[in-house]
Amino acid sequence: MKQLKRVTAALASVVLAGTALALSTAPVSAAQAEPAQRSSTMALPETSAVSPGVVGGGVAYRYTNDGTPTNCAQGALCLSVWDYSRNQWKVFSFVNCRVYNIANWEGEGYWENNQTPRGPSGPKGKFYTGANGTGSYDVTNAPYSYAKYTRGWTPINSVRPC
Repeated sequence: MKQLKRVTAALASVVLAGTALALSTAPVSAAQAEPAQRSSTMALPETSAVSPGVVGGGVAYRYTNDGTPTNCAQGALCLSVWDYSRNQWKVFSFVNCRVYNIANWEGEGYWENNQTPRGPSGPKGKFYTGANGTGSYDVTNAPYSYAKYTRGWTPINSVRPC
């Protein structure tokens, strides 16, 4: 028991000595400070926003100040996402019927379905939570239609225009 008390007392004196040392250190300039005395706080690097994109490319896009309506070309499904790197809407125009993986899409956006043929039997876009057209999905209305995508692009990782 005496040995435990000695160890506890020794630890307490080391802790207290370290605290006293830290509190009693005279202020010095950064140039005068020894490396061990310099602040260990490092400035975080500035982060820059990453532009939303389509993995592998192959999809036309343009920038606009208004996300809807997107003035989508006939035969395309257009999706608008806010590009924080430019503070503008980035509008992608999907024309080929296949799955596209997307990256860095965040927040709400808009979709405009201007594919053909029009009407209830026309192609509908799908937005998947998983890559390569997997996971749960949302479906657009048949062409011609557009709407704000209030669920948001953040959970979406792939799209299929048809």
